[in-house]
Amino acid sequence: MIICAFNSYANKDGGAAIIRDTGKTGDPLEYVAISEERLSRVKYAYFSPIRSIRYCMQAMGIDNLDEIDLFVTDWCSRKTFINSNPSYRKLENDYIMHRLRINREKLHFTPTHHYAHAASAYYPSGYDDAAILVIDGMGSQAEAISLYRAHGDVIELVEQCKSQSIGLLYTAVTRQLLGFGTGQEGKTMGLAPYGKNVNKKVLDIQGSYGNLQIDYSRFMDRYPERRILQDDLVPCKDSSKVTDDYYARIAYEIQDEVERACLHLAAHAKKIVKSRNLCLAGGVALNCVANWKIVESGLFKNVFIQPAASDAGLPLGMALGEYYQRSLQKKRMHFKNAYTGIKYGRDIIRRELDDLVIPYREIDDQGVAGLIAEGNIVGWFFGESEYGPRALGHRSILADPRNPGARDMLNLKVKHREIFRPFAPAILEEKAAEYFKMELPSPFMLLAPMTHREAIDRIPSVVHVDGTARVQTVSSNNCSRFYHLIECFEKITGVPVLLNTSFNDNGEPIVETPIDALLCFMRTHMDYLVLEGFLVDKRALTDSQRSELVVRISQLRDQRLKEDYQRALQQLCRGYNAAEMRRYLRQEKDRATYHLNYKAYDRLEEKIVECCERGLSVSILCDREHGRIFKKLEASHCLRISSEIVIVDDHESLRGCDLKGLFPADVVIVALFNMAFRAEEALRSMWDGDIYMVYDRYTRKITCACELLDFQQDRNTVHDLHLHSAEYNGNCDWDKYFCSLDDVSRDDYTNTEI
Repeated sequence: MIICAFNSYANKDGGAAIIRDTGKTGDPLEYVAISEERLSRVKYAYFSPIRSIRYCMQAMGIDNLDEIDLFVTDWCSRKTFINSNPSYRKLENDYIMHRLRINREKLHFTPTHHYAHAASAYYPSGYDDAAILVIDGMGSQAEAISLYRAHGDVIELVEQCKSQSIGLLYTAVTRQLLGFGTGQEGKTMGLAPYGKNVNKKVLDIQGSYGNLQIDYSRFMDRYPERRILQDDLVPCKDSSKVTDDYYARIAYEIQDEVERACLHLAAHAKKIVKSRNLCLAGGVALNCVANWKIVESGLFKNVFIQPAASDAGLPLGMALGEYYQRSLQKKRMHFKNAYTGIKYGRDIIRRELDDLVIPYREIDDQGVAGLIAEGNIVGWFFGESEYGPRALGHRSILADPRNPGARDMLNLKVKHREIFRPFAPAILEEKAAEYFKMELPSPFMLLAPMTHREAIDRIPSVVHVDGTARVQTVSSNNCSRFYHLIECFEKITGVPVLLNTSFNDNGEPIVETPIDALLCFMRTHMDYLVLEGFLVDKRALTDSQRSELVVRISQLRDQRLKEDYQRALQQLCRGYNAAEMRRYLRQEKDRATYHLNYKAYDRLEEKIVECCERGLSVSILCDREHGRIFKKLEASHCLRISSEIVIVDDHESLRGCDLKGLFPADVVIVALFNMAFRAEEALRSMWDGDIYMVYDRYTRKITCACELLDFQQDRNTVHDLHLHSAEYNGNCDWDKYFCSLDDVSRDDYTNTEI
């Protein structure tokens, strides 16, 4: 059985995975997984995972999509391959999904976003049973926190929180207050210890916990707008000031809140599931300080954290979830390491170096360890690439942890990033307890224990300002080559630790290919590069030679990226056509614009007219802004809305409101924007009648539409958008069009006009 999983809608952490069970007794379950950014070389890009699919097929020796038995994909808000989010503005990815050469009868959907996360953590753990906590921003059903019980091959949902999100809280503070960008929550975690001793409290989070339910509604709105409500906060506009006490304290307080919340959730998971094993996934599980608090609590004997805990791990989770649901003779999987990519052989590397006329020589691990011990910074490229955001000894930049200046040098001259950000120690597993206050392995660099006081002076460049360290323990069974290198370093220095950071420059993904490694090496201040035992010495090149090589390697890589993408399109797509794609995106943009800006208003008009015509009694729950709109609707339609109107302007007034005053009524209309979810939850707990929600998760305020229309303007423009939307989406014309071409050869319709 061969299963391929990939993201169907554009995702900044998109990618693909393939697992294969040969069906032969004794053969292990084979797997390969990769994130799209490693192949596109654009970090957090919303690209199609077509490169990733082809990469995984090549790794498995699969030539044709027809050889794959099942395809598994995710969904955004509706279980559809395309158009799963009505207000989502289409990208090239969506056109490619239409053109993908897969048999739709083989296509399956993962049950939910959080289920895929849960599967990605449990099935590779090696446990026979476990509690699984998934904590992230938001899933396909608006879920923010999910607790699962796993036993044998079965994963079942126990409890879920949809009201508030720890992940969105952390992201909101990271972006809106600290000024960090997409995917940079790790910077907040690194900045946090600098605010511990700042005495003045800044954030008024007022979080409350109840079982799995976490409530931050006094501090922020979750959706449609992720808005921080505390109005006395000053966002950081100058990145050079982010280390000031004020912002450091903000980072500390939000980190402290996440740690407390995660501990509460872990305790609840233990109480409900009663397993000695815990599996963690979701973006929040990349917070290694919070993870350590859970481990340190002793609630669970064993804790497994998926190394690709963010959405990058979804493809593997989707594939494994489908396999364990469908296979009759299931093979167990144990994720001992995170090396899921392709291995580039020495012959390939030798040919690259020769073609580029780059001088090199062979070197053994003892020689590399000696170079590091002399204070050199070494790029280390070996074996298959890692899955997830951490470099674990196959795509790493290495330095001497004894050198107190190594951290600043790496941050300023190699990584080109903020000076406050720490680096990780990679240590021989059996020596970890001698340096750090830990008694269990940490192979994926996802735990941050305290360092023993006497060890801090020995390895100062890998210990953070608060004494913690993001430890990677290295075992001879799981990473023999990297283990041997650290052993060699210990023989020279007496220290079984290397400084390990990801092999990439600031703002770019971790390197995947030898060419990526060469380009990063030439552009930064690394001293040496080791590619599968071949040593490149930067001192052997003059400045002009290095500059020339940067240009040549960059051009060569750009050419290869373009050619690889074209090959992927030709191999995996039916008749990709740029002109057709532009028409598709333009028309789909109209549909999304209508839904986002105007549909809520149109549907509200229709609902009010329906209620008036049928003589239904109506109660309205809204804020003052929407109350004024209802008066305008009465005037514009010459209608009289006979109703009970309850006004709430914020979460506090919603909590204190007597909602029973809305009943009895035939229909309750809820016209609240940021409070819609909380209001619906409260109403449905006390009444099972007709509750009409003006907003879903994907529409903007009707006040925005009203401002555009001014209630006086001719609405033909919006009417045209509505018709355009119905023509090109409501009737699924594009879906029908693409499906009608399934049996047509590519050459017959490459230039077809619609």
